[in-house]
Amino acid sequence: MNKKEDKLIQEFLKDRSSSNFLNLYNLYNGSLMRLAMYFTRNKRELAEDILQESWITAVKKLDTFKGTSSFKTWMTGILVNKYRESNRKFKEEVRLEVIHQQEQYHPSDNLAIDLKNAIFQLPDGYREILTLYDIEGYKHKEIAAALRISEGTSKSQLFQARKSMRALLEGYKKNKQWKS
Repeated sequence: MNKKEDKLIQEFLKDRSSSNFLNLYNLYNGSLMRLAMYFTRNKRELAEDILQESWITAVKKLDTFKGTSSFKTWMTGILVNKYRESNRKFKEEVRLEVIHQQEQYHPSDNLAIDLKNAIFQLPDGYREILTLYDIEGYKHKEIAAALRISEGTSKSQLFQARKSMRALLEGYKKNKQWKS
């Protein structure tokens, strides 16, 4: 945990003021929203709900934060848990929506959009690890702490996620969905 984080957390714990909370919120909300958008496959409303629930949980449980990892890592763990909770509640609804989205998918000439669509097709666990490691730049140790898994599991999941991505992208290429 860096000194700025430590100071913000201590100030918030001391007086629970909205201005101190706002400082923490402003420091981390952008990167957490990006993660929520990836996890929810760009469903903004769902991502915002999950992020809001994550912040509510963090405020309620901030005094249990031990500081053994960074605040961002701790918040990422809360965010992942809230996403998984919501996914369990609406699993069938989400599954039907993903199938519908896949039926409506029209390949684009834009590689970035195709990559994002490929990421969204990954199973949740693979997508979480790939997003945290390759997109957000987390280290395996941070991912392990946030997701409460071993570093080895994080590495293995990343390997499998990348393998799945290669297969998906090869499929796009073979189907001539990309212009070479």
